[in-house]
This record gives sequence, structure tokens and C-alpha cells, in this order.
Amino acid sequence: METNDSRKNYVELEGKVPFDIKLFTTASGKGLVNFVVNVDNPRGRGYSGFKCVAWEELAEQIAKDVKKNTKVKVIGYLSINSYQKDGQTITAWQVVANKVIVLNDVEVEEGVPDFDNLADSSELVVDEDLPF
Repeated sequence: METNDSRKNYVELEGKVPFDIKLFTTASGKGLVNFVVNVDNPRGRGYSGFKCVAWEELAEQIAKDVKKNTKVKVIGYLSINSYQKDGQTITAWQVVANKVIVLNDVEVEEGVPDFDNLADSSELVVDEDLPF
């Protein structure tokens, strides 16, 4: 069986965004949002907070349409970054979003996602837009 390289590092999270999201602009003019998705613990004891990041058009759409307590599905890949702080190496894990699907009743002007080209696109989609 042949594997799709874009699926080797694949993350899908479903949960609530606990804070309002703010759009930042990098020095090169790219839009950026950092946000957290709280996912219920499978054993029913609390939740885990996953740091997520989105860039450019997807970041702008997320900042516009995703508010505190919005339920979302984030599809993307895991990124690991290390840096030095006070002589110690800090390792930070985050999910880089390729798609964000809003699961609440929020209207967003977007089309149906193209799941066949997941690695090549960034979209914000509302579940009511899905054809099934």
C-alpha cells in the first residue's frame, strides 16, 4: 500500500477555543494567529489544551469568525520548535492548522473543503456547508 506523504504528520483535534483570538501581523506582512483548543480527556477527567497556529488568509478568517467558546475541528500537522531561555532548552509543540471547521452555528462564507488536497490548502469551513 502506497502512503500519502502529507498524511505522515497529521493531526485532527476537536474541542473548544477558550479565549478570543487576536490577529497579529509579522514584519513581512503575513497574518498570524495563535490559539488554544481544549479537547476533552478521553477518560472524562478534564481536558487537554493544544496550542495551534494559523497563517495568512486562514489566520485572518479565524480571527474574524472564531470567538471564545467556539467549538472547532482543527486539521493540520504537528510542529516542534526548540529555543534557549536562561541557559535551558525549551521545546514547544504546536499544531499548524491547514483547515479549521467551525462546529457551532456560525455563518461563514466559505465553500466545501477539499479533503483530497489537505496539505495544499488552508480553509475555514462551517459544518453546515458540508454536503453530508
